[in-house]
Amino acid sequence: MNEEDLDATPAQRAQRELQRRVATERCRYYVPNGRAEQFLNQLRAFSPNDPRNIILILRAGNSFGKSALACNIAAYLSRGKPNPWFDSIPYLKQFRRPNRGRIYTTANAAKNTYDDEVKKWFPGQSYAPSKDGTTFNKKLKFRNKSVIDFFTFDQDVEQAESVTLDWQIADEPPPRKLWGAMKTRLRFGGLTIFVLTPLEDAAWMADELETPERLGKDVFVTTADTEDACIEHGIRGHLPHASIESMFSDFDEAEKAARKGGAYLHLSGRIYKTYRAEPEFHCPVDIHDYHMAEWDRKDFTLWNVIDPHDRKPFAIGWYAAFRNGDLYTVAEWPDDSWLPFHKLKDCTYVPKDYARLLKETEAALGCGQDQGRRVRRLIDPNFGNTPCFATNTTIKQELSAEGIKLGYSLNFQDPPDSLEGGHVAVKALLGDVTKNVRPKMYDLAHCKNHIFGMTRYGWSENHNEKKGLSEKPELLHKDFPDLKRYLALAKARFIELPKEQIIQRASSYGKPGYRGV
Repeated sequence: MNEEDLDATPAQRAQRELQRRVATERCRYYVPNGRAEQFLNQLRAFSPNDPRNIILILRAGNSFGKSALACNIAAYLSRGKPNPWFDSIPYLKQFRRPNRGRIYTTANAAKNTYDDEVKKWFPGQSYAPSKDGTTFNKKLKFRNKSVIDFFTFDQDVEQAESVTLDWQIADEPPPRKLWGAMKTRLRFGGLTIFVLTPLEDAAWMADELETPERLGKDVFVTTADTEDACIEHGIRGHLPHASIESMFSDFDEAEKAARKGGAYLHLSGRIYKTYRAEPEFHCPVDIHDYHMAEWDRKDFTLWNVIDPHDRKPFAIGWYAAFRNGDLYTVAEWPDDSWLPFHKLKDCTYVPKDYARLLKETEAALGCGQDQGRRVRRLIDPNFGNTPCFATNTTIKQELSAEGIKLGYSLNFQDPPDSLEGGHVAVKALLGDVTKNVRPKMYDLAHCKNHIFGMTRYGWSENHNEKKGLSEKPELLHKDFPDLKRYLALAKARFIELPKEQIIQRASSYGKPGYRGV
């Protein structure tokens, strides 16, 4: 006690101690917003030292305060400094200490977020940080013998093995391959927490963790909108409403739903759950070696499918059907010279432009000979047969007429249009690599719009969490999956040609300059 404290009254000394704690032990005074409190309260259902592996998932919008929440949970689990919001939950208050914990996050967040968050919230002088050869504090050793380490998503998964943990927190969705190591770290039971904004890398979590057989048993989910952190509309929020509105004003509806609302949207309830966008599964960089000889001598059938629109660009795909029944998406439009399809709102193309586009693309694919007659064509049977108000002709008729002007056959057929039947047919072609059922339908890796659609096309979600997924297919991102649905319903296949009509492969294949191939 210094000389100043000796002269101070008890009330003054208490005030100085309070000031010290506020400055150096901010974790004592962390206050969760209302939705974060609901998230924490799910642990009230568990008794202290529950032997099970408990998984909590907080799907929250950007700027909700996920990292601050994660940091304070970590501080409390490790050190146990009093905080009324955590003390009131027996499972947390009586969590075994000392313990070993881990925070998984991006390399950028480990360096630029967590170093600052730890300094801000953790009790000063209660831990010793070490970088262990990194540019950030890799490990924290506490005076009470608890240990926290940080594992970044870019590390080799094998580096996550071996250690036994009592708790682990993932800030943002970890790669699927890392989850295999994570779920075996809690050998004697413990707590796994995910705090994330569910963007591209979160699909596996919806498919593997948020399943009916697990929800409410070992997996517990809270969804939080950025508005829950609003000063005006949330409970104990920290963000002005105007800032929230400005933050999300430029996002399309799909991305806004994830970034602001914490909803999987296009990933939850995906229709094509067996579709895997990795090169070794459904999205190879090139046609597999066992088809290259057929491709070289053009021993395949090219199918062209169009989904026309009023204002947006047409969604167009070209597909190679080989003798063994395999189907490859080999080209698409809009291509890489355009924005991604889901970001396009309008297009100035008219039927004449589309006719020229079809002819040029098929010539570049080496299939333009015979005036396009060997290409099998399908079109959306609904919009493709709807008369235009101004001309009273259909898109199908106008494309055919423009083809005649070019001396090129653009005659489209109507495929069947069963929604459920189409889903079943596509699923059969996709196979299931987890069950060793080989796929028969592939998208080459440059066909980004097909891949985007196939990984996001799903059932629309009810806003009422008590209800399940609706039976209405989500309209966002369905355009390119619809092309494949028409293809499957039409039983697209290899069609034998007389030998004299088989032509040699075009030398331009694999070079830039047409539809992304």
